[in-house]
Amino acid sequence: VTRMNVVLFLLAFGSPLVGAIPSRSWPVPSRFPDFSWNTVPVFCHMCKPEGLFNETELEFLTRFPVVTIEKGQGVNETGFAEDKMRAAAKQIKGARKSVWTLFYMNAVLDWEFYHLHQIMLQHPEYWLRDDQGRVIRLRGDRSFPQNKSGMLVFDHTKQVVRDVFTSDCVNATNGDVFDGCFIDRANWALGMYDNGGGGSLKNFSLARIKDLVDGQVKLLTEMQEAVTDSRIIIAKDVGRNAGFTDWPYVDAIFLSDCYCCTVNCSRDIEAAINATKRGQLLQCHVNGDLNNHDEFTFYLSTFLVVAGNHSYFAYSEGWYLKSYGLKWWPEYDKPLGPPLGLAERQGTVYQRKFTSGTHVWVDIEARKGNITWAS
Repeated sequence: VTRMNVVLFLLAFGSPLVGAIPSRSWPVPSRFPDFSWNTVPVFCHMCKPEGLFNETELEFLTRFPVVTIEKGQGVNETGFAEDKMRAAAKQIKGARKSVWTLFYMNAVLDWEFYHLHQIMLQHPEYWLRDDQGRVIRLRGDRSFPQNKSGMLVFDHTKQVVRDVFTSDCVNATNGDVFDGCFIDRANWALGMYDNGGGGSLKNFSLARIKDLVDGQVKLLTEMQEAVTDSRIIIAKDVGRNAGFTDWPYVDAIFLSDCYCCTVNCSRDIEAAINATKRGQLLQCHVNGDLNNHDEFTFYLSTFLVVAGNHSYFAYSEGWYLKSYGLKWWPEYDKPLGPPLGLAERQGTVYQRKFTSGTHVWVDIEARKGNITWAS
C-alpha cells in the first residue's frame, strides 16, 4: 500500500453515493448469519464483566442473529479472555444454536488479560519499537482495565507475530462455538500513514509506517485465508481514519466505533454502500443515548439508506451488555421489506423506499431522520 494506492482508491470511489467498484476479486463469505428484510436486521456487540449471562440476558441476546463477545467478558473474574469469551459464546449457542458468535481481537494492543499476552511476554522480539529501538506502549479504551503505562503493541511486520496472532483466531473458530473473529484497529497503521505520521507513531519514518501498513494487510489476508470463507473476519475502523473508504482484504466490514457520528457521515455511507455492493457482510454500530429517540431515529435512518443483504445495525451506549439496557426498540419489529433500489440523494438528504411501503428520509447535515413505517 502506497500513497499512490490511496489516490487510486479515492479515484475509484469518487461518486458521492454509489462509486465505481474496481475490477478485482473481493472476499465474500460462503455462508452468512440469519438475515431477513422483514424487519430491521440487527446485531449485538458486548461483554459482561461479571461473567456468564442470566436467563433474562440470554433471552435478549438470542434475539440477535449475530453477537460479538467483547474482550471484557468476565474480566472481573480470574482466567484468560479467550476462555471466558468461549464460555459466553457456548452459553449463547446453547440457548439458540443459529446465533453467530464472533471472537474479539485487537490487531494493535496486547490486552494483558489474554493468554496471547503471555506469549508476548516470552518474546520481546514480537514487540513494536520505534526508529530508536524504544518499545511502544499505548492505552486503549479506558473503560477496560489496563496498565497506566500502556500496553505492548504487536509488530505485524514479522511473519512469526502474524502467525501467533492468527493462531489465536484459528483456535477460537475451530469447532462450532465461534463463527469468526472481530479485528479491532484493523487499519490503524494506514490511518497514521495517510496523515503523514505523527500521533502514536511520531518517532517512525514514513517508510517504517508503510512497513506497518503492509504488515496489517498481510495479517488480515492471512487470517482470512486461515479461517477460509466459511468463517468471517470482520475488520473494524474502515472509512474513518484512512484516506479511502474501504479495507478490501477480509469478507466483513465494521466501519467505526460510531457509524455516521462525525462530519464524515457521507464517507461512512459511501464505504457502507461499496461493501454491500460487493456482497460483504456489514455492521453499522452507533454509540448513542438510549433515552434520545430522535437520535436513535437519525442513526437508524442513516443505516437504512445504505443497508444491503447481510447488513446489520446496533445501537448502544458502549461495549458492555448493560450499555444496551436490555432495550429492544419497537422499530426493530416494524415492517420493512427489501428496498426498491439504492437511496436517492440530493445534497445531504437521502431517501429510500421499501417494498412494505416504509419510507426513510435523512439529512446528514441537519442530523435529522424520519421513518414512515408501513402499517
